[in-house]
Amino acid sequence: MGGVRYKRSGLTSYEQSLKVSNFALNMILRWFFIKQVFCFIRLYLLSIFIFKLAKNKSNQDLGIRPTLIPPNAESLEVIKGYFARLQNTYSPYYKLKELLMAVTKIYESSECFCV
Repeated sequence: MGGVRYKRSGLTSYEQSLKVSNFALNMILRWFFIKQVFCFIRLYLLSIFIFKLAKNKSNQDLGIRPTLIPPNAESLEVIKGYFARLQNTYSPYYKLKELLMAVTKIYESSECFCV
């Protein structure tokens, strides 16, 4: 790793190019991190806004048929548990299993009076 040493910095050309590459990589990673943080903040604020809009609306105002009765609080807690386990699971097989269990519980706990 020889090379010409520069008088000012005392670094070889290889060391200088490494320093520039590391600086460029750090700047790209910082930009990417800042972009991800702003994206997360934007999605978080959007979800709060949607929640506030939906809080005062009836099911029919949100586009749910009047003949469909959503799951009760107990069922929602069970469904929430399935989705929590889905997030913490690594295996695709078990992720699919948790998702199917959640969908099944949603289907079983919802009542529909078809007209």
